[in-house]
Amino acid sequence: MADGHLRDLERRDPSDVGAAAELLRARQRAGELSAAGLEAAASLGHPGARAALVDPPPTLSSDAFFALAPSWGWEAVTRALLAVALAPRNARALAGYQSRLYRLALAAALEALEAQDDDARHGAHEAGQVDVPFVYARWRDSQEGLYALSAARAAAVRDREDLTWTWSESLHAMLHASLLGVDADDPRWALRYTPLAHDAVSTVAARLARAPALEGLLRAGATAWALAEPLPLRAAEVDAHLDALRGR
Repeated sequence: MADGHLRDLERRDPSDVGAAAELLRARQRAGELSAAGLEAAASLGHPGARAALVDPPPTLSSDAFFALAPSWGWEAVTRALLAVALAPRNARALAGYQSRLYRLALAAALEALEAQDDDARHGAHEAGQVDVPFVYARWRDSQEGLYALSAARAAAVRDREDLTWTWSESLHAMLHASLLGVDADDPRWALRYTPLAHDAVSTVAARLARAPALEGLLRAGATAWALAEPLPLRAAEVDAHLDALRGR
């Protein structure tokens, strides 16, 4: 397909599901999007991807999404966690922090995705392992930093088992009652942070289903990975972007 036609399709109203489906089919024909990626986006509930397929797969439940995400690989999980860190409200809060450790973690996660090499992923590992004592002890003061560190840790993962652990532990921390604004005395949320055991993952998945805003961001990040869509920031833009947010 001619490049000019693709660009014309990209300029159409993104809320038009039919136009979005046509664009995705055109990108697939042009070799810019894989059939597996389109299928994954449809399973995550993307309207255009579902409309682009003759027989779309069932939309993943919260439990299925939680269980399946690590099988897609470190790029998908990193994009999902970055979607939370880069959400406008979280980015604005992150811009106000005096410490640059979180900015470095955010930039390292982005660089790992951009560079796709061992040096970049080693940098993400270093950034994600920063010992910030209050990350888990005082979540309400550092939740946006937790999001950035989680993305950096995912970007540095080397194997499926570690990725599953990182994904589970990150969501375990993010779904704490004090971060979600729910009643901490509600027995459904009576789980303080502890090192996560594999037999506790069902608790994380159950909580995810009761946190639609957070799950929506995670799904959006994973969908962007599936559709090979550009990230909203590049690693080199992090400081400038956060400084601009701080000045508003």
